[in-house]
Amino acid sequence: MLLAVWLFKVSPFSIPYLVPVPMRPKPTRRLLNNMCLVSKQFKEEYMEVYCRYATFHFTLDASIAPTERPFKIAPQTLARVRKCALRILATPGIVGAFDPREATGDWLLRDKVFAAMDDMTALRDMTLSIQACGNQLWNPLWLWHFTSQAFKESKLKAFRRIDFTLEGWTLKEPNHMARREDGEWEWRCAEGHTVQEDRQGQIPVRQFCGALYAECRVCSPLADEESE
Repeated sequence: MLLAVWLFKVSPFSIPYLVPVPMRPKPTRRLLNNMCLVSKQFKEEYMEVYCRYATFHFTLDASIAPTERPFKIAPQTLARVRKCALRILATPGIVGAFDPREATGDWLLRDKVFAAMDDMTALRDMTLSIQACGNQLWNPLWLWHFTSQAFKESKLKAFRRIDFTLEGWTLKEPNHMARREDGEWEWRCAEGHTVQEDRQGQIPVRQFCGALYAECRVCSPLADEESE
């Protein structure tokens, strides 16, 4: 076990869905991979250490409904995952394939992810980033609204944050959704200050947009005076 811990610090296992790390000397990586192939006991001990400290990153396309498991890793590894960062990505190609304005409460992608989250029995920390690529044919606010309303229904308290990003556009950083200790959601600014509570259940897109860009009374104390 001590050898596995040391090697974890020296050179990470080359698995594509794990958090990117600086490249180590190739001989060390080759040695580590060979040891995992030769010794099942070493691989078991190494993966136990890796899953304890690593952050698993997954990216899913909102326009593609998964036919199988959304996270392409072994079930026994999935059960060990403690930290997970999920990104829902929408590219301009989403037009015609998935329209969040016409979507209903049933969403196969969300349901598959929820099922995978249920299998993450060791999960301690999970975040979701809803990333849209700007396109004049559709408004990313619809994707942000639909995806956040769908995923906030998860009862898993380890799922603690929902971020909203827009690739290629320079706009004011929107607020994000964070889960409180009681399991309810609230809106926070980029500095982590509470902006307002999130209403239980689905909220209209207009109210969602208001919370997304609501002024923080801590960061902008003059906002209240200007509104009076």
